Amino acid sequence: MKANVVYVSDPTQNENLDPSRIVTGTPIVLNANKPEFASISLEKSIFDLSAGGREGGFMSEKHVVHFIGGPTEDLKKFVEAYGLKAGDDFNAKTGMKKDIVVKESTTLPYEGATGKINPTTNEAMLTEEGEPIYRTTLLIDKSSPDCVNTYIKGYTEAQLIERQSERAFNAVGSSSGVE
Repeated sequence: MKANVVYVSDPTQNENLDPSRIVTGTPIVLNANKPEFASISLEKSIFDLSAGGREGGFMSEKHVVHFIGGPTEDLKKFVEAYGLKAGDDFNAKTGMKKDIVVKESTTLPYEGATGKINPTTNEAMLTEEGEPIYRTTLLIDKSSPDCVNTYIKGYTEAQLIERQSERAFNAVGSSSGVE
């Protein structure tokens, strides 16, 4: 998969997905609670040059996913109209010029949203002020000025406690009057 190319995801590759939810022969996945609604998953690879918290010091490849949801019948018509199959280059097949953009914020995007977690440790990621970070993906026209990823540096609770302890220690050391 090339970076910055938006692909149609293959739902059969999702190990946790009940196969009966996949509309046979399509990339459409039925909503588990409301089968009259469904989604198509799009994905792209990005190369992160600040992995591990080191600005430009370590590179890793990340996969970004976005879901296009809607009434099942409308999605079936959309998939049929463009002949979409798993693995297709979404823009090339549809003639659209879309990109998946990541936006992180401390504002709750919708009722019931959960904050960002560290996928390795399952710990909540917080801002330096202790606020939860919410992550949203958008499908945006590539020419839009909003077509920029926005990330917030996140810390686990343990990391925040350690940072606060270091600051307190440094503050005490600098105000001790010892020269």
